[in-house]
Amino acid sequence: MTGAWSPARACRGQVPTSIVCLIAEGTITEESTGTVIRVRHAQLWFPLVPFSNPYHSNQRCIKQYERWLDDNGHYDGVLREKLRRDQFIAKGKGMAFHIFQYAPTRWRAHGRYYWRW
Repeated sequence: MTGAWSPARACRGQVPTSIVCLIAEGTITEESTGTVIRVRHAQLWFPLVPFSNPYHSNQRCIKQYERWLDDNGHYDGVLREKLRRDQFIAKGKGMAFHIFQYAPTRWRAHGRYYWRW
């Protein structure tokens, strides 16, 4: 594969051969008040692995780990975790084949029904 890997490449069938880390940091300015909120979104993308959920076995999946942080409502310089989860993206089935969410609350979801347009 030539060039840097990106999630868009996965949509074209190109998957990473090693773990890829993407980090976005910046600010969002709330329009009505002018409040500036610091944000950070970190992602890890893993190579293809076989994975099963309760409804579909032995699927080829890319695992995406993501974590969202911000200082919304605090403004003390400390970024607080808003979301942390693993998501398995199955070939031919798409996003949310399997989700393990760790924060802010623990839950999981399994993709069951799929259709094609």
